[in-house]
Amino acid sequence: MKPLHQHDCHCCHYLGTVDDTDLYHCGQSGYGSTLIARYSSDGPDYLSGLCFSQSGILRIAANRAIEQGHLSVEDWRRAAYINGYIPYSDVKRLMQMSDDELRETFYSTIQQLGDKRNRIIGDTAYRIMDRRKS
Repeated sequence: MKPLHQHDCHCCHYLGTVDDTDLYHCGQSGYGSTLIARYSSDGPDYLSGLCFSQSGILRIAANRAIEQGHLSVEDWRRAAYINGYIPYSDVKRLMQMSDDELRETFYSTIQQLGDKRNRIIGDTAYRIMDRRKS
C-alpha cells in the first residue's frame, strides 16, 4: 500500500490510508514522537500531535503505530492524557483562527489557570502558533 499524498519527512513511518487521509508516525519530531494525518500533498494540510489522539483519525493512527511497534502504549498514554484533552471541534476552531486571534486566546486563557479546559485550549493555541512559525 502506498500513500496518496506527498509527505516531506523521510523519518516518518507510513501507517496506511483511511478515507483519503495518509497516516504516519514520526519519532524525529521536535516535540518527540508524533502522529500525522495528511489529507493532501499541500504542506500545511495535516493534523498532528499525540496529545490530539484520544479520538478521531489520530486515534486510528495511534492504534496502528502501536500495532506496528512504532509507539508504545505507555508513551501514547503519557502524551495523550497528561497533555490533556479537548474535543476535536475546539482544535479545528483554533486551527482556523488567525495568529492574532490565537494570541488573544492564549493570553486570555492563561489568566484562568484554575480551569483545566481553558489551560489546555491556551496550550493548544500556543502550539498552533509555534508550529506556524516553523
